[in-house]
Amino acid sequence: MAALTAEPGFHSSAFALVPKRDVPLSEDGRIIHDLSAPQGLSVNDITDTSLTPDARWDQFSCISIRIVELRTRYPGCRIYALVADIAEAFHHVPVHAHHSSAFGGTFPRSHIGIVSGMANRSGYSNG
Repeated sequence: MAALTAEPGFHSSAFALVPKRDVPLSEDGRIIHDLSAPQGLSVNDITDTSLTPDARWDQFSCISIRIVELRTRYPGCRIYALVADIAEAFHHVPVHAHHSSAFGGTFPRSHIGIVSGMANRSGYSNG
């Protein structure tokens, strides 16, 4: 990691643990990758949002409309829907290749680090 931090194009951002509901951090927590710090130099600050895709969720009514369409098109057939709870998921929204060429991190209170030096076709942003 020391060699990377000396690299002029290298930027790091912190991992942190934040509370979940009413559970103490000593028992459980949500790991976050803080891409909003340091202010002015963060991954979020240097991300060119004009290159990011527009991510939107359709309204729930779209699902109902689709089910009705499928029932009309395929009468008598079962219509299955996949439902998932993604509250525990950790998301990185792909943006543009020049935003990130590697991903890495260190484990707190240790000298252990992980770096993925693979060139990515996407960057990372949480903003």
